Amino acid sequence: MKKSFTKADNLLPLIMLVCAALFIITGCGKSDTAGTSKAKPGAALESGSAQQAEPSKVLAEVNGRKFTQADADKEISGKLASLLGQVPEAQLVQIREKMLKESVDDFVSRTLLLGAADQAKITVSEAEIKTAIDRIKNNLPQGVTMEEALKRSGITQEKLHEEVALGLRLTKIIEAQVKDKKAPTDKEIRDYYDSNKKQFEVPETVHARHILVKTEEKDDKKTKDEKKAKAENIRKQLTGGADFARIAKTSSDCPSKKEGGDLGTVQRGQMVKPFEDAAFKQEVKAIGPIVETPFGYHIIQVLEHSQPKEKSLDEVKGTIEKTIQQQRLQETAERYLAELKAKAKIVYADGMAPAAKK
Repeated sequence: MKKSFTKADNLLPLIMLVCAALFIITGCGKSDTAGTSKAKPGAALESGSAQQAEPSKVLAEVNGRKFTQADADKEISGKLASLLGQVPEAQLVQIREKMLKESVDDFVSRTLLLGAADQAKITVSEAEIKTAIDRIKNNLPQGVTMEEALKRSGITQEKLHEEVALGLRLTKIIEAQVKDKKAPTDKEIRDYYDSNKKQFEVPETVHARHILVKTEEKDDKKTKDEKKAKAENIRKQLTGGADFARIAKTSSDCPSKKEGGDLGTVQRGQMVKPFEDAAFKQEVKAIGPIVETPFGYHIIQVLEHSQPKEKSLDEVKGTIEKTIQQQRLQETAERYLAELKAKAKIVYADGMAPAAKK
C-alpha cells in the first residue's frame, strides 16, 4: 500500500559489503524530498547550539589517529539534511547526538579493522569492486537508478568506489578470522527453524487497486455529495465493463493513478481501517461498493487474496543457512574487534565512549 494510505549493531553495516554500500546510497536519501530543503541542519539545531563544539575538538583518538568534531559534522550533515521536514525539529538535537556517537564508534572500528587489513596486506581488485557495485545496482528499489540514488544521498561515484573497496577489505579481514567455515548442518538449520517459527509466517494479504475521489476537510455537504456522486458514476462505468486501469489513470486523485490504481500487495495494519476492512472481505475481481475514508471515496478491486500460511523448512532452508553463516561472521567480528580494542590505545572525549555492555 502506498504510504499515503498506510499506517545491529553498527558493526554489520561497516563490515558487510552490500549492506554497507546500500546504507550509504539508499539509507541516507530514502525520502523523495531529501535535499530539496534550502535549510541547513545547523539552522534547525540552533536551539542545541551548546552542543556545537569547536571543529578542532578531538572526539576520539586511535593509536595516534584523531577524529575531530569537524570530521563528525561532515559525516552527519548530509544525514541530518535528509531528515529536515520529515522529523519534528525538537527531535533533531537528540538524533544528532545519537549520530555523533555512532560516527565515533564507526571511526574506531574502521581504524582498527583497516589497520589490521593493512598489516595483513589485504587488497581488492577492480574486478571485485565492479562486481560488488553491480550487486548494489541490482538491489536498488525498482525504478531508481544508481545516478539518482547517489545524487539523493550526496555521494559521488568516487566515494562509492572508495566505500565499496573499504567494505570488501574489511569483510575479507573478518572472514579470515572465522574458525568454523563448514556449512551449517541439517540439525543446526532445523533447530533454527523450530526456534524462529514466527519469522516464517506469511500473513494474509491482498493485491488491490483503487480509484480515489479525494475529499478535503473544508468540503461542505454539497461538495461531498457531488464527489460521492462522481465516485458512483465511475463505479457504474467499471461495473459496465470499462477498463479499470484506464479509468484510474484519467480519474483517480491518488498518485497510484500512474500504475492504473495498483497499490501492490498489502497485509493487515498497512491501510486505514475502512479501506482494510473492505479490501479483505471483498470478493476477488469484483468492483466493490464505494468506501469512504479520511482521504475520500474509493472504488476498490481486489486482484488476489492470499490466506496466511507458514513456510516449510524446505522453502527457507537456503535463507536459514545464510542467516547462520552471517551470525557466525557477526560473532567473529565482535570478538575480533574486541581483541583489537584491547591491544590499541584509544582515547575518547567526555561522553563519547560507548556504553559498557551488560
